[in-house]
Amino acid sequence: MCYVYLRRVMQYLDPSTAVPERVHAAFDTLADGVVVLDAQARVMLANRPFRALHPEGGAGDLQGRALSELKWLPRHVAGENTHVPWDQVLRGRGSGPDERMSIAQPDGSRVEVVVRAAPVNDAAGRVRGCIVTFHNVTDVHQANDQLRQTLGDLERTREQIRTQNEELRRLAMRDPMTGCLNRRAFFDAAGELVANALARNEPVCCIMSDIDHFKGFNDLYGHSVGDQVIQVVARALAANIRNIDLLCRYGGEEFRILLPNTNLADACAIAERARVNIENSASAAIRDVQVRRITSSLGVATLADGAASLQALIDQADQALYASKEAGRNRVTVWANHPAT
Repeated sequence: MCYVYLRRVMQYLDPSTAVPERVHAAFDTLADGVVVLDAQARVMLANRPFRALHPEGGAGDLQGRALSELKWLPRHVAGENTHVPWDQVLRGRGSGPDERMSIAQPDGSRVEVVVRAAPVNDAAGRVRGCIVTFHNVTDVHQANDQLRQTLGDLERTREQIRTQNEELRRLAMRDPMTGCLNRRAFFDAAGELVANALARNEPVCCIMSDIDHFKGFNDLYGHSVGDQVIQVVARALAANIRNIDLLCRYGGEEFRILLPNTNLADACAIAERARVNIENSASAAIRDVQVRRITSSLGVATLADGAASLQALIDQADQALYASKEAGRNRVTVWANHPAT
């Protein structure tokens, strides 16, 4: 809407007198709602788009009525405790910025409009009245609301996808029966850990664990009990390590533990605590059936004994485990067949 044009038109009309019918007709053709007020804020002209803003807008003759009498028209601009723009203009404060107004409808919906008031001055610059325009932006407002909702939905969907991807990643890294790392995830993490430790001359130890006579549990009690045996042993091993340590179900009833920044004495103490824990409490954790005592044999190796790679360290721990088995099981052995104290 061209405010300069409207104000020029109104300069040749006295807002305190009746507005010619041809002017009414011209203003009715405008897309925006337009109200012409006299100096006392009384309606001299209200075009058809303005009346269409509310069902009560077209009821009765508005001419000569104060705009404040229209109960459906808010007394303040939206979101502000500020008087409506035409009040400020008629007080001689000049044209203010465009303001947003929300007009409630009888059905509960709202019509959103942008309101602008401009003074009509005489030749001496005195305010003779003002022109108020109401630009209906309901469609834009609804489109913006829909866009915000869509963006919110997209953000929630993105977060769900991120969470699901993280869960898939976790599942891809974990043994489904025990929750321990699977072999692939173990080697991915352990390879980098050992390489860094070798470069920085930091201590790393490896523990190999195997459930003693595991086949007998399957044969005596069935595979479901055998699965429980694996699970309770995994929990016992996990209870004795830190978050930075890597616990892997290596295969069947075998487990590997990699302990960064851990010397041999501490690794042996961790292995011994796990062995005692398994011996003393694992059998009682089996549900629905009383099983024979569960024990585990363990082997310990350290980079400090000359292993030059992750695989060499694992092989040394495996040899120590084999020595525990040969020596009667249910014990901890350090690589090179030196029993742990």
